[in-house]
Amino acid sequence: MSAATVISGAASAGVYLELDGGLLKMKAAAKPPDRLLAEIRAHKAEIVALLRDQSKPEDLDAAAIAVKEAEMDRVQAEFQRQLAELREANAKVYANPTPWKVKS
Repeated sequence: MSAATVISGAASAGVYLELDGGLLKMKAAAKPPDRLLAEIRAHKAEIVALLRDQSKPEDLDAAAIAVKEAEMDRVQAEFQRQLAELREANAKVYANPTPWKVKS
């Protein structure tokens, strides 16, 4: 497995890898799977080198673009899921409106 594949898999799992100075940092909403953590550890040096080399937008290669596209797809899917939930809730509210009660 290549470093780019590990980064892409991490992004798909909601784990964001970035460099903070020379340190590799992870951001995730939940604990990543142990298998993913093992892959990140195994390819740490390659991942750091890849992220360091791709710090400028003009230096992005096909693998980095694929990672960005995977992240955009994940965000879009989450947005569509939340939008569907809101539409469903909205439809339920308008299907059974509650009449206003005025206290006198």
